[in-house]
Amino acid sequence: MQQLFSSHSLAPALDAEVGRAREEIERLQEDYLLSAAEEDLVLAIAEKAKWKPPVLGEPYIASDREVEIRKHDPLWDEVYTVKGSEITFRIPFTGDRAFFGIRPPHQQWTPPAAGIGNGYLEVSHEGDALDSDRVRQELNNLISAINSNLEQLATAARDHNGTIADKVRGFVQARKKRIPCATEHGRQYWSSCSTPGECAKDIFGSRYSTKAPDHDAGCEGESVRARASAI
Repeated sequence: MQQLFSSHSLAPALDAEVGRAREEIERLQEDYLLSAAEEDLVLAIAEKAKWKPPVLGEPYIASDREVEIRKHDPLWDEVYTVKGSEITFRIPFTGDRAFFGIRPPHQQWTPPAAGIGNGYLEVSHEGDALDSDRVRQELNNLISAINSNLEQLATAARDHNGTIADKVRGFVQARKKRIPCATEHGRQYWSSCSTPGECAKDIFGSRYSTKAPDHDAGCEGESVRARASAI
């Protein structure tokens, strides 16, 4: 077993998720970024960046077996074994298992402990005279402690999920503004012309409209790139 909710802090984990979304946008090819439907792109990246904290299901007994339990006799300073039982419970969950490593804002002094499997938590009880009522109470206490931590992370996840699309949209628009206008004949930077219209006239001649695009960067809407593709 391992201590849960104790590996890393909440705030850096949130920042890292936003950072990964921004890095994905920075890695996109310029042609793709300019041609893709902006809102579809924003929603696709935001969906991947959303947090999906675990939700626990009903526990069940995974195994109940006889084991040998080592004991120590302090009077004779001897170690001996007796027959006993080991009951293993599994608590299924849906969502991202990585959340079991994040420290919530308000954490207990002693974090709960459990093994983390593929879609389940696991905890075992061992003894030569197990009390079923006590075992069940300990299991319920463990589940209550885990849920207390998950509820705090779920609140943080809702806040993050509610704002991530706006952040991604800002990253996409900022990246677009840094992309120079590209043509079949090389790259033309708007900064080299007094107006975007002059760039269009220089490149394509009077056959094409020299009306400046609505966007400052000149690479969206009725852009030089779009007019170039019409040749």
